[in-house]
Order: sequence, then structure tokens, then C-alpha cells
Amino acid sequence: MTLIASTDETTKVLERPASPERQSRHYHVIENTVGNPQGYRDDLFRSRRRALEVARSRAHWLATVAGCRVESLLGPAGRYLITTGRPSDAGHMIAVEECDDDACLDIGYDSLVES
Repeated sequence: MTLIASTDETTKVLERPASPERQSRHYHVIENTVGNPQGYRDDLFRSRRRALEVARSRAHWLATVAGCRVESLLGPAGRYLITTGRPSDAGHMIAVEECDDDACLDIGYDSLVES
């Protein structure tokens, strides 16, 4: 079953996992405002490539809207800090995290998982 959901940045095509036997590896695109627990977002993707594309485009989009700059962080690909560069600005982080916990996909049945 395929559903289309509208978001603030793009239109996503979403689908539910077909069966429990499917490979459970997936990727989280985690977005949070440093120091603000309410500024948290976690999206699931089945493809690492798609998760990296979304993380990069979201980081650049947020930086453009807020008049900030994007800094790629050391470590695995897909980690970004959006900041003004001022010492008082803790910034906004976006990171791609690999996961193979089936519980995330079980939750995905109630919400939706992007393929």
C-alpha cells in the first residue's frame, strides 16, 4: 500500500513494511535543536542513500531559511550543524543513524516509514 503525505519541504511517498521477514536495517534522520527537547524530529528511511540526501537537503534548507551556515561534522557521513557561528548559538543538528532494531519498524506500522 502506498500513501502520499505532504510535508513542509517536499512530498514524500510512504509505504508500510510488507512483512516481518523483510530486512530490518533502516536509517533514522534525527533533527534536534541543541538545548531544546521540544525541537526534536526523527524520520525513518529504508535506504541509506535516501536518508543522506534528505539530511543534506534539510540542513541546507534550514540554514537558508534561518540565515545560518551549515557545517559538516566529523565522523560518519550525514552529520550537520546549522549555526549562526555566534558563541551563544548552540545550533541545530541533523544526523543519519543506522539502526537494525525491529521495534522501530513496529512503531512504523502506526506512523509511516519512508522507503
